[in-house]
Amino acid sequence: MNHESDRRAFMIYLGAILLVGLVIVFGATLSWNSINIINRPTQSSTEANP
Repeated sequence: MNHESDRRAFMIYLGAILLVGLVIVFGATLSWNSINIINRPTQSSTEANP
């Protein structure tokens, strides 16, 4: 019983850490993509008009 509850708590702990990590990575990817989308036209326009 004790080992089973410890194992379940450990799995919940690992699952929570993985979930938080995925949310952070997903949010960082979205913000990075939005920054790239915003910066691309400005970079191309500055390169086209030196």
